[in-house]
Amino acid sequence: MPSILIAVLIFSSILIADDSSNARQELQEFVLRNYGRLSEGNLRTYGRFCAGGNNVDPSSDYCVQMRDRYGSVLTQFSRLLSRAGDTSVTPEQSTKSLYCVPPGAPETFDIESLLQSLNQARECAPLAVGEFKRFPMSFAEGRHHRPFLLKRRDANNLEATVQIDFRPSDGARLDALAMQSRVQGCLDIAAPYLNSGGQNLRVRLINPQEAQTLPTAERPDASVVEVANSNVTNPDGSPALLRDHSALFGDASPCEVLVHEILHHLGLCDEYADEPRGGCRVSPNVNTIMGDSFAAWADMPHKRSCSCGTENCRTAIRNMTPETESIMGQQSLGDVISGIARYCRTEELPPSSDIDQPARRYLLLDINTMDTEHTSTFESRKLRLVGNKLEVERRRVTCSCNPSEEFCRMNLVNVSRRAQKLRSAVSCPDGMWADQNPPVIARGESSRLDGNNYVLVSPERRTSFITPNHFDRIMNGNCAQGAAGKYNICADASQAPVGDRRCTLAAGKCDDQSFLGTTQQ
Repeated sequence: MPSILIAVLIFSSILIADDSSNARQELQEFVLRNYGRLSEGNLRTYGRFCAGGNNVDPSSDYCVQMRDRYGSVLTQFSRLLSRAGDTSVTPEQSTKSLYCVPPGAPETFDIESLLQSLNQARECAPLAVGEFKRFPMSFAEGRHHRPFLLKRRDANNLEATVQIDFRPSDGARLDALAMQSRVQGCLDIAAPYLNSGGQNLRVRLINPQEAQTLPTAERPDASVVEVANSNVTNPDGSPALLRDHSALFGDASPCEVLVHEILHHLGLCDEYADEPRGGCRVSPNVNTIMGDSFAAWADMPHKRSCSCGTENCRTAIRNMTPETESIMGQQSLGDVISGIARYCRTEELPPSSDIDQPARRYLLLDINTMDTEHTSTFESRKLRLVGNKLEVERRRVTCSCNPSEEFCRMNLVNVSRRAQKLRSAVSCPDGMWADQNPPVIARGESSRLDGNNYVLVSPERRTSFITPNHFDRIMNGNCAQGAAGKYNICADASQAPVGDRRCTLAAGKCDDQSFLGTTQQ
């Protein structure tokens, strides 16, 4: 390359750098001079509705009045932002970027925060009815989301549109359309439980063909998800575990898993213990769809029929206590400890009418983590129909393992955590046969005698699968402010190994469920 051309290029780059630096300085001075006006809520409203193309007549009295007050400062602000950020910034974008600037006195204003907020403006600003945000693919630290579009349908309802290109692998038993229908069915079941603070969220899946029918501006980018046969085997023919993730769905995966994975697409992180990949991941002792999807799903009301064809049985049902009925709506200890059952021993306890916490089907009595042995002790309860009464049978279950047995130790820790949370189920007492159909969702129903059957309906233990900060994260993405900002700090640490700087940042903020914006147990 001729030396004169090299010199020209170097000189040009110096001029560009100087121009960018000068533009930043000019923007800084402008903001400080006009900080009071730029901080006014009316300016944001003017930028969104009169300058942002939101179906508000720009010649209306309101817009004319606001333009007289804010038009000049907004035009200058947009021009300076465009120069300093080396990008074209519309008045709408410039006002929305202000939502991302931390509040405070002018002397604390950071020009770099403002420029960075240009990329977050659409994520941080609230949505008016009919407005939408397009979230691009993001893998910022541990928190990430795949592309989706969020649109406000009315004052209380939002819709997230996710474009997924399902690609069945060899051996998959569902084609792309069948898999889409299956996942959408699960999302529709979950829809009444995707809410926070009076705001409801519906998730809609579309395929690439359906995406082409949408306006370009409202068409989220596609995510590829492989569909695999859930019944995989090891080379020796033994059953293998197919672990779903956001880019791999099993063709027979249950709704609990599929809804969990779709919420990853909307930006929510895992909240279950997972060493070593998430060595400092926050794992709150609360049944969230992202921490324990099976327990959260079970908290919806389910029903099943128990045979009750004798008068003795019907008398027992009529006379049972609320505590007894509560036991029938909870998961058994056997299901909780099934993965480590070979490390456990059981002994019968004498029947008693005075038992601790009679409405619980099982209790964690003790945890001992001595150097020589790790032990957890539980009390398990089961109902049995005896004559015309329902009696509570009790057992003490002790699970022990040597600290060197890593599989046992890790699972015993997880089981002990799970045993402290109430887990819903529907199970008939011994002596009352259950139908062979799996329990079904039964919102609005209650337990009842129905001819020769007792229809058992578990109580509705939650009104939402997602917490306030979950919802705020879906609404605002990687925005650093507000509730989503706190959630994102903890999400950053969700995939970080112990000792990573993200763990240090999360320390003290993510030690319990407060980062979710809830104290629900």
